Amino acid sequence: MHLPYQMIELERAFEAAGYALELVPLPAARSLIRAASGELDGDALHSLAAAHAYPSLMPVNEALFQAQVWVWVREKQACPSSPAQLQRLSTAFILGYSFLGRLEATRGSQTIQVNSVLAAMRMLQAGRIDYLLFAEAAMSSYREDKVFEFKACFTEPLVSIDFYSFLHRRHRHKIPAIEAGIRQARTELAESAR
Repeated sequence: MHLPYQMIELERAFEAAGYALELVPLPAARSLIRAASGELDGDALHSLAAAHAYPSLMPVNEALFQAQVWVWVREKQACPSSPAQLQRLSTAFILGYSFLGRLEATRGSQTIQVNSVLAAMRMLQAGRIDYLLFAEAAMSSYREDKVFEFKACFTEPLVSIDFYSFLHRRHRHKIPAIEAGIRQARTELAESAR
């Protein structure tokens, strides 16, 4: 299984901290709920805002990465002339990532909630929604595979969002070691990339 760079960094961080990490792929909302209930020990790759509703989840205060979130439309579709125009258009939000719906630029948008990234992309490809908000780095694999033909609008991202990992509060004593592990893993990966 090919792991994203952020997951490799998290695996190395846990290893450096002396803990084993077992990744359980789940839809975003289900992952948060199961981690908050204590069924899972933690969760990864959510914004602080997304986990805010779950007081039992404690953030590991080292961001795993920062996503540059762009506005995407179909390749042959015209881009809105400004972010203010998004309020008159429709989009899809993925369960568990609804913090994007709290962005000022999207407040008036008609929204459809879906349970996966692929569902949202299929809706855009079919013309059922007007735009998507998605990180450029994450979109690149879909564009390379020619699965979807989308283009980014505007000259800069709509927003930048930091993504973190979280532990259930019963594991809060492990957070300092994992934070140090993330810093160490980031340094090691940067050095090996040179």
